[in-house]
Amino acid sequence: MDFESKILCEIPIILFVIDNEYKIRYKNEEFISYFGSSNSNQLGRIINCENLKNDMTCTKTAKCGACELRKALYDCITLNKVVYKRLILKQVSINGERKDLNLRISVKKVDGEDENDLYICLIDDISEISFVKQDDYNIDRKLLHDLKKASYMQNEMLPIKKSIENVDFDYIYNQCFPVGGDFLNVYKIDDNYIGGYIADVSGHGMSSGLLTMFLNEVFDKEEKEPKNILKNIQLRFEKFRFSSNEYITMLVFVLDLQNRTLKFSNAGHTTPLTILRDGKISEYTINGTPISSWFNKYNFEEATIQYNEGDKLVLYTDGAIDLKNHNNERFGSKRFQELLNNNYNIHDIVKNINKELSNFSKQLENKTDDITVLLLQLN
Repeated sequence: MDFESKILCEIPIILFVIDNEYKIRYKNEEFISYFGSSNSNQLGRIINCENLKNDMTCTKTAKCGACELRKALYDCITLNKVVYKRLILKQVSINGERKDLNLRISVKKVDGEDENDLYICLIDDISEISFVKQDDYNIDRKLLHDLKKASYMQNEMLPIKKSIENVDFDYIYNQCFPVGGDFLNVYKIDDNYIGGYIADVSGHGMSSGLLTMFLNEVFDKEEKEPKNILKNIQLRFEKFRFSSNEYITMLVFVLDLQNRTLKFSNAGHTTPLTILRDGKISEYTINGTPISSWFNKYNFEEATIQYNEGDKLVLYTDGAIDLKNHNNERFGSKRFQELLNNNYNIHDIVKNINKELSNFSKQLENKTDDITVLLLQLN
């Protein structure tokens, strides 16, 4: 046995190699010590999967689709990507005893010596770590259930129809956590007015979910003056006595369809853009303090612009321009504005922005901020 093979064999972590037919081609000493010795090349046989009966083949049974281990291997083999995943295997036989295992698995493709590709798999048993003990695991499941419920409620508050009074709109809503810190809405005030906003609240998870719920509850959809909407939200925020770590940045707008005017007010948010019919991009800087408990006096400026048929309004959160790639390079305002081509309709522009942002950051394992973009066709 050469030196490299000896290291793989004796490395103190479970290691095995499979081919693209899910057959085991190599297993190290730690794997054998953990799961036991077996002449089978089927992973399910080796770990004594309780779903494999008689002559059934691992990965081919009706219940294999629910196996988290198979899913991790499938993602690597089929999607050709490196997989890092925490998973739970139910009722696995270890030294003659069946128990649930909490595992952390890594799977990566390696070059094979024949026509079959090979995939190296590392498994770390984290079942004994305190946060997966049964009591904590039950709490973990409850929190996960609550997060999923909050995520569902948050998504249900997003606008479903993407056209109001012949004003078309479209948006990107990509959250880095099940419950996001960004939010948006477009709504009808009456036959002549349409309102809307884009917001970025502090934090992620349940705390940000509560803030978006608060925002949705106190937002006055009948008011036609954006600055008055922000003043009312600020007053309600103060009454709720949120902590100094919690805040909301947002931009509120109201469209007057009859007079073709756009009125907006800013609470510390990114500046709005318009794409004019001739392709020129205009940026409107208006000052305003975030909704927070930081200041003794709050100021929300308001601006009104005249628009023409065919102009477009662009609103976005800072995640769209602060997104970084694997070289720690920002996407930036320049790249973002280059994607705002007035020759395309808003739906095509949104698709292109989403694609370019995804391509820019595709090598990152974890995104650190939510991304929300809203485009309206001003008719």
